Amino acid sequence: MESLDTPYFSSFGSSPRRSLFFSPRSRFARNIMPFSMFRAPNFQDMFQPLFDMINQAQQAMDGHLHRLPYQFPMAEFTAEDHDNRSVCKEIRHNSTGCLRMKDQCEKCREILSVDCSASDPSQNQLRQELNSSLQLAEKFSKLYDELFQSYQQKMLNTSFLLKQLNEQFNWVSQLANLTQGEEPYSLQVTTVASHSSDSSVPTGFTKVVLKLFDSDPITVTVPEVSWDNPAFMETVAEKALQEYRQKHREE
Repeated sequence: MESLDTPYFSSFGSSPRRSLFFSPRSRFARNIMPFSMFRAPNFQDMFQPLFDMINQAQQAMDGHLHRLPYQFPMAEFTAEDHDNRSVCKEIRHNSTGCLRMKDQCEKCREILSVDCSASDPSQNQLRQELNSSLQLAEKFSKLYDELFQSYQQKMLNTSFLLKQLNEQFNWVSQLANLTQGEEPYSLQVTTVASHSSDSSVPTGFTKVVLKLFDSDPITVTVPEVSWDNPAFMETVAEKALQEYRQKHREE
């Protein structure tokens, strides 16, 4: 009985020696091994797109790391083909800066006006989407500014209104706090004088000196109202309250 060729394995992990049972020229061998025996794979072609993508990402990172924000090279290019390639590369590296400075920078306008669709058809669609996004962003930016200005104006108006209310009615809260005390009398009349008893008082007037809550003595003059008239004390209280409020406004 004829023995078959035994596979041989190297101790250093090299590939085993192929058995010669099937000749490489036989039909069965060609059916089960159609490629590897006749053509070696081109790994460079298989992974070239990946290598290109990595190189582009590396170039973009290098451009951001070694270049100041929104700074663009101002060198002039001579060859037209080289110019287009360099400008398209410049757009990729500095698109954000160019978009921000396109209205002030002539170089940016030149960069953004270059059509890169000849080398990459998808650039045309991307440019359209970019323009739409810019228009939408500008619209929302204007809307935000308008809303912010309106909100700021309303806050100023509210602050001014609160200040006016505080100036006009702060004394009311103070009076409310004073009326919660144990003192039963809020208004205390200390002196009542007429022209007959005090020559400094005009004829037909009555001078009243009183204290309202915790205030200093307040002097009011009541015209043409007799002491026994119920409206007399109402007039005195009203004038005393006006003086009290005026003093607190000045403070």
